[in-house]
Parts: sequence; C-alpha cells; structure tokens
Amino acid sequence: MKILFLQKDIFGKPAIMLLSAILKKAGHQCDVLIDELEKNLIKKVLRLNPDVVAFSITTGEYEWMSEIGNKIRKNFKKLIICRSIIHPIQIILMVVYINI
Repeated sequence: MKILFLQKDIFGKPAIMLLSAILKKAGHQCDVLIDELEKNLIKKVLRLNPDVVAFSITTGEYEWMSEIGNKIRKNFKKLIICRSIIHPIQIILMVVYINI
C-alpha cells in the first residue's frame, strides 16, 4: 500500500516519522510531501497516486488541511484520507462557530 503523508511546513512531525517507520517495517511504501517546498502540491499528489493520504496537523493548520483535503478528494473519489490533530477541541469549536 502507498501511504502519502502531507504536512504544511518543514518542521519535523514526530507522529509522521513514527507512523512512517512502523508502516515501512510492515512492508508499505511511505512518502512525505511538504506544502512549503512544493510548487504544486495537488499535482504532485496526483502524480504519486497514493492509496492513502494522511495528515497530522497542529492547532493552526486545520483550514489548510481542509482545503488541501477537499482538493484531493475532487480528484480521488475512493482515496482514503486520514486526518489527525493534536488539539481536537479547537476543531469542534471552529466547526460549531463556522456552522452557526
């Protein structure tokens, strides 16, 4: 299985490093794309054609993750997209605020 981790900035993400190591040990192919370093992140995702796209974000990256995830979803209808965040209560509050 091809798993592609996406992150917004160049700072190391321990969750991505740990999960990638575990998945590679289990025989899966893992890659990481960093939005700040890519000219066109969506095009690169399309070219890599992953089975799974995974995000591990920090507090201020929810909107970025949603925007990128929605763009990817338009091109990959059956792709598995995994999303995790360090502060889930912030997202609940943001969603409630946005939907009011």
